[in-house]
Amino acid sequence: MSEQQSSTQVGIIVVAHADYGSAMLRTAEFILGTLSDCTSISVDIAQEVPETVRRLDDAAQRLDKGAGVIILTDMFGGTPTNLALSLLGSHNVEVVTGVNLPMLLKVFTCREKPLAELAKLAGEAGTKGIVVAGNLIRRCNAGAGIAVFNSRAPRVSDNRIEAPFANPTAAGRIDLGERLDLSVEKISP
Repeated sequence: MSEQQSSTQVGIIVVAHADYGSAMLRTAEFILGTLSDCTSISVDIAQEVPETVRRLDDAAQRLDKGAGVIILTDMFGGTPTNLALSLLGSHNVEVVTGVNLPMLLKVFTCREKPLAELAKLAGEAGTKGIVVAGNLIRRCNAGAGIAVFNSRAPRVSDNRIEAPFANPTAAGRIDLGERLDLSVEKISP
């Protein structure tokens, strides 16, 4: 992942237990292509806390090209978050907890936004990306007016579930791109 890009972009740091952060960045890169101005920092028993804080501080300085840095952590109250919060007074950073893939993709595709706005969008995307799919399907199939696939081989085309439908009288379909706000038009450069 390269670290050279436009100075108007917010830098991104994923701080998480073990290898979760690096796996998240690899997954985002698989979906979006080459990523820049980002890094992950693992928090585990192999690293002393002062060393981890030093690495986090160095990354924040290196990745802030003028627009600030968003730090995404795995869970509120955990060591990664607590360490990240220590930078709030000394760096232009915002910390958002509960990182998941929809949140991370939103951050990468909207990083030209101001830091505070990007943090708000990240939180919204992370929350919106958490779905109890079975409940959604049961609610839609109960007559909510949206056709949803049944358990037999759904077909997805252009981010839409096409077939088979469990509710043939439904007025619409679930649009996966709208649900996660990650349609091709919104993530393409």
